[in-house]
Amino acid sequence: MKGSIKNKFPSSWFKDAKVTGLDKEPDPSLNKFGIKSKKSLAHWKEKGWIKTDKKDWFQWYCNYFMGRRLGEEDDWQIKRWRQFVARHMGQIKANCNRNNEDCRPKQRHGLLQWAWDSTELLDDKKIKEKNLKKIKKKAKL
Repeated sequence: MKGSIKNKFPSSWFKDAKVTGLDKEPDPSLNKFGIKSKKSLAHWKEKGWIKTDKKDWFQWYCNYFMGRRLGEEDDWQIKRWRQFVARHMGQIKANCNRNNEDCRPKQRHGLLQWAWDSTELLDDKKIKEKNLKKIKKKAKL
C-alpha cells in the first residue's frame, strides 16, 4: 500500500493491529468493546481536527512519539488529548467501577483509541516508569 501509515512507522507497531481504512465504515468486531466507535475522516476534517497529518490523530501521535515536533500544533493536540481523557475518565469515575468494562463501553473505547486504558489509574511514579520504558524501547528501534 503506497502511502500507507504502516510503511512510515516500525512494523512491530502493527503486528496485531486490526483496522479498517480511514474512509470505510467501522467494523465493531475489530474493537475490544464490539461497538461502532469512529467518526468518518470527513467528519474530522469538517471539525478542523486534521492539520499537518492528513490521516488522523493517530498519525500525528506516531510522528510525535518518533520525535517530530510542531510547536503550536503539538500543544493544541496535547490539549485536545488531555481534555478528552479528563472528560471521559471523569464520567467513568463518576458512574462506574473502574474495572467494570461493561459500564460506558463507548467512552472506554474512545479512551483506548486515544491511548488511555480506562481501567488503570496512573500516579506520577507510574507515568515516569512508562515514559522511561518508551524511551528505552525507542532507542532500540
